Amino acid sequence: DEVALSAEWSIVYDIISMKIYFKTSSNQEICEIDFSLFDFNCNSKSVIYDLKLKNIGNINKLFIPFDLQLNKQKMQDAIERALIDLPHAVLSEFYYYNEKCKCMN
Repeated sequence: DEVALSAEWSIVYDIISMKIYFKTSSNQEICEIDFSLFDFNCNSKSVIYDLKLKNIGNINKLFIPFDLQLNKQKMQDAIERALIDLPHAVLSEFYYYNEKCKCMN
């Protein structure tokens, strides 16, 4: 809290332990992600987590398989809440950016 900015979420990276700690404006409980437990192999499936969930502590088991429609809906909701007006072409680039990413194992 001593270094927190006024924002929708606060985040701290522990690079040595490969952990991220965060809290959001809608959930002031500290959540932890342990990246040492993820499989970063190119053959592994991508996962996502809904930041609107009210959890506490380690949330690794709450990640779900990536779903394009769910991701798009979450992005649309955030853009609408923030009253951001972007051209359709720009929005489309955001929604489908993940399809352009390539794994470099």
